[in-house]
Amino acid sequence: MSSHHIVRDEQEPALYVHEADNFLLEQLGDLLEWSPTVIASARALKKVIDFGIKVDQVFKGPTDELSDALLASQRPIRFLKIAEEDFIGLLSHLEAAHYSGVNIATSAREAGHLMTTLEAYDGPIDCTVHTLSKRWIRIRQPIFEKWLNTGDYGFKAPNEKSITLHDGSRSPEHLRTRDYTFSKKEAGLLRVECREPPFWFVELTAPSAQ
Repeated sequence: MSSHHIVRDEQEPALYVHEADNFLLEQLGDLLEWSPTVIASARALKKVIDFGIKVDQVFKGPTDELSDALLASQRPIRFLKIAEEDFIGLLSHLEAAHYSGVNIATSAREAGHLMTTLEAYDGPIDCTVHTLSKRWIRIRQPIFEKWLNTGDYGFKAPNEKSITLHDGSRSPEHLRTRDYTFSKKEAGLLRVECREPPFWFVELTAPSAQ
């Protein structure tokens, strides 16, 4: 799999690989079809390159040990003077470069910390977090609509929020919650109203729990 392309379109979300394994990288294949700018953490860089993905930007701190041979295979490559855990700094960097959003690939254990950190971000960058078993979409607007297949879904927020679910197969559901899961029995449009965005909408993407 390769993300070598002639033209990069900043209107497409960038892809940041924070942590990676082959199963997660394989799952991200559809995203690479859209020629994203690929950013990697120093710890994920070798795994990403070994998988056949061209890296455009990499985090490189003073203690990072990145071999010249590894970096040479990726030239031209840009080094970001941002800490790997500075997720808000990353979004600010992408905002300044006029990107529309970012997909972040990471492990399940890191996802919670990442999402908590991003609660302080109030800029315009759309953000989706991918783990091996779940996709977390950060919703910034008070109304969110999406066509969903049958399956398990949910919401997550750092504090209680008023949420109303409009599912065509049942009556509207009014909730006051910070963590909620539900099963969609029939494919169709889901409408979510929340007066206190942002919140995270979660989709199960694999049968194994992470």
